[in-house]
Amino acid sequence: MTEAKIEEVMEIFAKEAKKVYGNKLKSIILYGSCARGDFSNDSDIDVLILLDVPPEKIGTERKRMLQVTDQLDWEYDVVLAPVYQNYAVYEKYIPVSVFYQNVEREGIKIA
Repeated sequence: MTEAKIEEVMEIFAKEAKKVYGNKLKSIILYGSCARGDFSNDSDIDVLILLDVPPEKIGTERKRMLQVTDQLDWEYDVVLAPVYQNYAVYEKYIPVSVFYQNVEREGIKIA
């Protein structure tokens, strides 16, 4: 995997997410090894998608991007690993969640 491939995949993913979610999309953040630059050919592409929807609707909203994720995985021979979260929940738990703190520290905002 190359940095250029990651950038291309994320650009397409962000464009499609904006189409699917519109104003509900608050942020897309690349995190993990791809954000740190220490990825390998076997690394997945970790991405956090923050949405302005009720927390109980996150699962339904996640399903709306499954086809896009699968297509990118297939076409680019990558493994996209999206995590979806309600934006307010994310903001609330940053102080106590090591995961969210790592995303804040290492993450690269894509959208």
